Amino acid sequence: MTTTLTVIVILIALFIVWTIYSKMTWKQIMVGSDPISQEQIRKKYDQFQTSGIRSKLKTEARMESAQTADGLVSGQSHGSSTLLKLVVHRKDVEKMNAL
Repeated sequence: MTTTLTVIVILIALFIVWTIYSKMTWKQIMVGSDPISQEQIRKKYDQFQTSGIRSKLKTEARMESAQTADGLVSGQSHGSSTLLKLVVHRKDVEKMNAL
C-alpha cells in the first residue's frame, strides 16, 4: 500500500513539474479575438514557420456574459467568442525579434 501511494505521489509531482516547465517553454506573443487580428496572427505564424521559428497557434473559446443585472439574474449570455493566441518557443524569441 505504501509503495502504491509513493508511486502516485511521484507521478503527481512529475506532472506538476512538466506542466510548469511547458508553460515556461512557450511565450505568448500575440492574441486576437476579431477576424482581422486573427488573420494577422495567422500570417505572422506562417512567416515564423518559413523562417524556422518554433511557434504554435492556440485557440481558446470564451463565453461573454451579460453585463446587465437582468442578464446576470436570468443567466443569459451574449454568445461566445474565440481567442487566437500565437506562442513562440522561448529559445526562438531572439530569432523572432531579428525578423
